[in-house]
Amino acid sequence: MMLNKAAEVDRMICGSERLFFLDYLFLNIRFRHVQKARIQSRDALADALQVSHRLLKAQVEKDHDLDQEIK
Repeated sequence: MMLNKAAEVDRMICGSERLFFLDYLFLNIRFRHVQKARIQSRDALADALQVSHRLLKAQVEKDHDLDQEIK
């Protein structure tokens, strides 16, 4: 279920043009859930969130780099 949510979030980020700061803020908020899941011994959830966080962060950084090239 969590991986489907990550895919949905990934599609939302790729399909919209939002400010880099808001994307980065969103990623950091989501990453806090990884830390909380680890504390509560929900390792499968934490692993899924960590993978999602890494992929989203890479995508946001890639999109931000593309925006810099246009300017």
